[in-house]
Amino acid sequence: MEFVIVHKGKSWLGGGRDKLGDKEVEIPADFYLGKYELTQEEWTQVMGENPSHFSRTGEGKEAVMEISDADLKRSPVGMVSWDECQLFVAKLNRLENETGWVYRLPTATEWEYACRGGPMTDKADSAFDFYFAKPTNNPLREQASFGKNMGLNRTGKVGSHEANGLGIFDMHRNVWEWCDDTMELADGKIQRVQMGGSWNHIRSRSAAANIESELPSHRSNALGVRLARVPSGAP
Repeated sequence: MEFVIVHKGKSWLGGGRDKLGDKEVEIPADFYLGKYELTQEEWTQVMGENPSHFSRTGEGKEAVMEISDADLKRSPVGMVSWDECQLFVAKLNRLENETGWVYRLPTATEWEYACRGGPMTDKADSAFDFYFAKPTNNPLREQASFGKNMGLNRTGKVGSHEANGLGIFDMHRNVWEWCDDTMELADGKIQRVQMGGSWNHIRSRSAAANIESELPSHRSNALGVRLARVPSGAP
C-alpha cells in the first residue's frame, strides 16, 4: 500500500460550481491517505479472499475477461460493506502492530480536505468540483472517465487517470469510498458516509463536496475504500 502525506492546515470545504466553500476547517495534524483506492490484491492479501464483482470469480467476470491478471489485481476492491472494512482495518492493524502506524477509514472532512489538495491559502480555490493537477469545474474526458463514459461498464485500474495536487489518484469516480462518519436520515436511520462517486454514476455525484450515505451493511460493485494512516497514539 502506498500513502501520501496530507499536511495539517486550514481549508474551505463545501464549494463547487464557482461557489466558494462555506465550511472553514482546521486539520490539526498531518495524516496520510492512500495514494490509490484499496486494490483487489491488497484486500486479498489481508483477508484471504476477493469479494469484488469485477474479478475472475465475481459475477462481473465476463466484463474483465480481456483484462490482464496484473491489471485486475490493481483494480479497486468492490462489494465491501462498511462493516467488512472495519474487519479489514482491525486485521491489518494486528498484522502491522509493530510498525508505529494505525490504519483506519478517513473522516469525510479529511477526505474532502485531501481531495482539494490539503491546506488552502486562497479561498477562491475552494470554488471547484474537481481537483486534479489544477482544479476545474469541467474535467476533460481523460481526467476522470470510467465505466459508462468510456463504454467499459466496469471499474478501471487504479492510477489510470490524472492525480490531484498531492499526488492522490482517483478521488473522482471509479468507486465510491467509505468514510468513518455517520449520517442520520429523516426517519432516524443511521447510515455511513461515502465519497467520490463511481464508474456508473453521473459526473456531478463525484464532485469533491458531494456526500452520500448507505447502510453499513451495504455492498455494491461501485463501492470500495481508501485507507488513512496515522501514527500510533494519534487521534
